[in-house]
Amino acid sequence: MKVQISLYATNLKNVAGFGKGTSDPYAVVTFGESQLGKTEEVRNCLSPMWVTRFTTDYTKELEQTLTIDIFDEVKKGKQKSMGSASLELGDILAALGNVKAVSLKEGGTLYVRVQPMAEHERGTLNLALRGIQLANVETFSKSDPFFEIQTAVADTKGARMWQPVYRSEMVKNDLRPVWKECQISIETLCGGILDMPIRIEVFDWEKSGKHQPMGSVQTTTKALKSAVLTNSLLKLRQGKTFFGTIMATKAEITGEALDPRNPPPRFITENGVRCFNPRHKEWHKRFGEVRKAKMAAAPKVTYRPPS
Repeated sequence: MKVQISLYATNLKNVAGFGKGTSDPYAVVTFGESQLGKTEEVRNCLSPMWVTRFTTDYTKELEQTLTIDIFDEVKKGKQKSMGSASLELGDILAALGNVKAVSLKEGGTLYVRVQPMAEHERGTLNLALRGIQLANVETFSKSDPFFEIQTAVADTKGARMWQPVYRSEMVKNDLRPVWKECQISIETLCGGILDMPIRIEVFDWEKSGKHQPMGSVQTTTKALKSAVLTNSLLKLRQGKTFFGTIMATKAEITGEALDPRNPPPRFITENGVRCFNPRHKEWHKRFGEVRKAKMAAAPKVTYRPPS
């Protein structure tokens, strides 16, 4: 089966050196003999939440070691190690929330999450957001807003936490930012469950890495699609404090494959109108006969009353 790997860490050791600020950690992921890639660097941060995901094939009978090496990004010179860990994918899949915590020898804790993936492609959310008069949290200039898309997952104790799956670019000195359109895997975002809670959180970017919260809104993928059709505004709040609104100008799912095991619903609602779902007909054209053949070939069980 295919699995998706995501990472975050807390309280890493600062290896930047005296007078050089805070480390910029990134992680290199190796599975068996194959390097799956590396995450983005998170600048000036010792508790990074990396958004880069890694996909690989996993077979229980062919258990291979997953190795994570964390480094401080150094522009000139050798990269500095911030810790490493080795785990078995099977142990992570068996853990509560599919996440395992590892204490690093150098200091801090690394968290590795492994999620089983669907056999078929669930598509991509093409999302465009803009700010509508955001609250200014700067004193002498305007805020530099960026946003994160976060998904609800379980931590090592089973409690809900928000893990980012996308982080936008920063728009400098702008309380009406228009962020670039982004593409997010539906598998990563909500596991194909369009009613699953997700959160959009806006921050004021700071060079120090201590980004200032500008409010958040909890929604769903389905609700975002509806908000585009109705031009609805999404209110940003932190506690009882109102930080302005954002608007989704595009929320479109593309590249979704049909699930051979589950036919799409016969009817769907578009723009408030109930209509026939063309994907339902497409599914039966492609998989309906195969399903009938399997049912016909299945041995028939005849009930015989006890004598």
